[in-house]
Amino acid sequence: TLSESIEEKCLESTKKKLKNVCPTRFIERHQTTATFLELFDAVVYALQEIIDWNDCTSHTAIGFLDSILSFPFLISLHTLDFALSYTVGLSRYLQTSSIDLTQAISSSADIIDNFKEMESDSTNEFNKIYTIAKGIAEKHQIEIKKPRFSGRPRTNGANTDTEIYYHNLLFKPLIVSFCSELGERFQKHRNVLQSFQLILSHSSCSDEVLKKGID
Repeated sequence: TLSESIEEKCLESTKKKLKNVCPTRFIERHQTTATFLELFDAVVYALQEIIDWNDCTSHTAIGFLDSILSFPFLISLHTLDFALSYTVGLSRYLQTSSIDLTQAISSSADIIDNFKEMESDSTNEFNKIYTIAKGIAEKHQIEIKKPRFSGRPRTNGANTDTEIYYHNLLFKPLIVSFCSELGERFQKHRNVLQSFQLILSHSSCSDEVLKKGID
């Protein structure tokens, strides 16, 4: 059903199936989200077809369709895909057979700089994502709204505009999180390289200098 839906609804796509998320291969996270977004129309159509089967599978399809045809899901997926698009090159490089650690650290620093630049212009950056997600939502008649609050509404987002809400509670925290994760993952490697540079900078290393570099 999905393959038939892809042929009917995603004529320009080269993807023929969805990808599973691998918890240990970071690059596949981007491939998974990108593929799902590319085949979104086909997935919706396939689930609608399955619902008409009127069997036990139909109930599962109803649950899946309700989940993906919600604006919180849609805007979250597009925001994640946007952030992962900046790290996919580094992820791909880290899975090669021979890695230049200096180059990897430099690339991670460049990505962090890009994310920090986004923070300074985050409203305009997020508006691009929001506009795309909004267009898809309107196409599928998805109500553009904030998540439901259980109990007392949170004061930091309950009364704000929908775009501002997702900007403040989704986009900005995600960018900060990516910067923090990249910094933590590569800081220890940067320290090792600096230690070796300290050692190599001395043409005749004493035992004291050598120990200092290793520590």
